[in-house]
Amino acid sequence: MVILPTIIVLIIIYNYYISKSTKNLKNANIFIEKERRANSARKSPLPPEIFLRADERNLPYEEGGGERVKQLSKNRLLRFDTDISNTELKLKYGVSQLSDIVSYEENYNMCVKAMIDWARGLIGNAKLPQAASVLEETIRLKSDYSDSYTLLIDIYEELQDTPRMNRLYDKIWEREFLFDQKITRDKIRGYMQKYEEKFEGNLE
Repeated sequence: MVILPTIIVLIIIYNYYISKSTKNLKNANIFIEKERRANSARKSPLPPEIFLRADERNLPYEEGGGERVKQLSKNRLLRFDTDISNTELKLKYGVSQLSDIVSYEENYNMCVKAMIDWARGLIGNAKLPQAASVLEETIRLKSDYSDSYTLLIDIYEELQDTPRMNRLYDKIWEREFLFDQKITRDKIRGYMQKYEEKFEGNLE
């Protein structure tokens, strides 16, 4: 008879969905409790060492075009090394700190983007070493923007600077990107392939 096997299959499917629903409910309850604790967490000071600061010694302000960078770099700049949720931030630093933290992260992104735009302007004026200094500073500041790397790759190729190209190549594979890591790294890697034949034996 086919009725019994059918009933058994239906029972298995039913138990599977009951188990899944129970697990989802448990996870939801855990999240709700964690969020409740986060929303009542006391304010904890942000340690000074977590903030980033552009090193003006690396930035060629004398070449002009860096006014916006100079202005933005005076703000508090914050970029976390790991992808941390708002709930975790509230638990760690207090709910009252969240808006300030978001503002500091926005400051960081605006500053790095302004530095990349400045580097483009310097490249357009054939000031490649100066542009390289600006882009290298964005990488020191842990930029997740692929333009920081691809523009610098072009400059190193134009300057025939193999040692710095090799060091950049190593940095790309050593570091973690907070944006979509696979897309960011694959985009940079694909960009570098057009130079790999020229630097064959060095870019390993």
